[in-house]
Amino acid sequence: GSHHAGLLPLYKILLEELFNANLIKVLFATETLAAGVNMPARTTAITVLRKYGSEGLTRLSTSQLLQMAGRAGRRGKDHEGSVVLIRSDRTDAREAAMTLLAPLDSIKSQFRITYGLATNVLRVRDLSKSRELIEKSFGVFLQARRREAEGRMEILDPAVAKERINDTRQRLREMGVDMNELDIYRRAFQRLQAEKDWLSTVRTSAEADRAAAVSKMLPTFRKGGAVELINGEVGAFVGLLDQQFRPPQLSTGALARAPLAIVLTTTGQLVVACPNAIVNL
Repeated sequence: GSHHAGLLPLYKILLEELFNANLIKVLFATETLAAGVNMPARTTAITVLRKYGSEGLTRLSTSQLLQMAGRAGRRGKDHEGSVVLIRSDRTDAREAAMTLLAPLDSIKSQFRITYGLATNVLRVRDLSKSRELIEKSFGVFLQARRREAEGRMEILDPAVAKERINDTRQRLREMGVDMNELDIYRRAFQRLQAEKDWLSTVRTSAEADRAAAVSKMLPTFRKGGAVELINGEVGAFVGLLDQQFRPPQLSTGALARAPLAIVLTTTGQLVVACPNAIVNL
């Protein structure tokens, strides 16, 4: 089966029920399957570490990858779940490791109180019930935690801070920790982090340069010419997509004015590719 956000609601519900009833053995899905849908599996296979968004083709964040990996393992049925990251020409072990080991993104509330929201809530609830509803929101919860953390913050006098640092070092020595080895580890960790940041910057810059070059070439590129996509597919260039048929997700942000190529792949499918998704012309 296949599961994605574009399915009709009734068909999507049918797929989910069949999958939970163990009547669908293999389900091809986008990341929407991992968000808010209770459909765990014994094994999760992640084929690519990139996805299309408002900024074009971007790398999955660590949180998104872990969210999809978390589908593996069925409660009450499996003692453990398996996650497979499939290696390809566009996804190597180094990129997978960097994604897995990167810091998690902080969770931010998207809840916004607008005039429309206030009107709709007050239409069916009185003022006290409306206040109670707002206070149960995730945004209010985060604000409360932030205020609590700020209340626990303590600004130390430099002399007191230095004394506490020395006390901590003394306790570490008593525990048998070699301070020289600890310092070597700290410096090695900082170098590793700096190398990750540098590699990420170089990769982002290279991808931007490639996309810019492709954008300049597409308007004059000959029809029928070979096109290699970032997912490994190869096809023939059909032409540029007319502006009136431009997908909404590619009509904002950095890709709003970028040319979109129509490509006929070797599997007989017509795909629309933005410059970020084209590796070679």
